[in-house]
Amino acid sequence: MSGSVRDLLERHVETGVIPGAVALVSRGDGVTLDAVGAMPRSGPPMRADASMRIQALTQPITAVSDLQLVRAGWLALCLLYP
Repeated sequence: MSGSVRDLLERHVETGVIPGAVALVSRGDGVTLDAVGAMPRSGPPMRADASMRIQALTQPITAVSDLQLVRAGWLALCLLYP
């Protein structure tokens, strides 16, 4: 994983902002998956395949990924009315 991403996640774990995190970074042909911290606090180490409830965070993530697809020309936004 990119050192800066891992460093950021580890800082947040060390300061108590989050107990743990899993990050997936994809750039070009390279994909990196890493886990830091624990789940839950003072629990076993975070696993890269850990299941987490992200609840309402899916909407902004979906919106950003959709807009990236639009920018790349793989998705078109249009309004269809009868």
